[in-house]
Amino acid sequence: MQTPPQKTADGFEMQLGTNHLSHFLLNGFLFDLVEKASGRIVTVNSIAHKYGRMYLDDLMMTENYSPTFAYGQSKLANMLYALELDRKLKSSGSKVTSYACHPGYSDTSLQSTGPAGFWKGLYKISNALMAQPAAKGAIPTVLCAAGTEAVPGAYYGPTGMGESRGAVGDALVSEKALNEADAQDLWQQSEALVDFSWDKVFTA
Repeated sequence: MQTPPQKTADGFEMQLGTNHLSHFLLNGFLFDLVEKASGRIVTVNSIAHKYGRMYLDDLMMTENYSPTFAYGQSKLANMLYALELDRKLKSSGSKVTSYACHPGYSDTSLQSTGPAGFWKGLYKISNALMAQPAAKGAIPTVLCAAGTEAVPGAYYGPTGMGESRGAVGDALVSEKALNEADAQDLWQQSEALVDFSWDKVFTA
């Protein structure tokens, strides 16, 4: 989260590569096993997706890199992907289901290992004052992975204090994440970037 300019071993902007592209590819590689188990794919998102925007003409943000904007883009990409995956799974008749969730504002090393300077100092204070324990932040993920009440295509997270903590329920999806044209554009670019076509997965 909010890392200085870095690249993955494949040359991708670190936050988009780690938070979106790696999962996009891993899910494709493992899909046959998930299909056999009638399993679930859970995308862990963030409140930050609501403040993100997609730089579809420059996904790697080579022109104007910002640690905060890059993180927001990566989490909006998560939401676009989870919803587009749900649509594709349903249209293909797959037994696999897609869910999305977020941990609210949870006290983890995420806030101390990525951000630098002002942000790192701010998070040290806000973690102590506002964050919920990491174990509570994991509840939405457990719900999506194993809860019988979880609905395919839904998005779950804490519902109190601006979705930062509290009881888990339906989370708010930003209008930007509902843009199907952007989701399809991101999907096509992701396939090209990681050199993997999901068409062969859905038709296998």
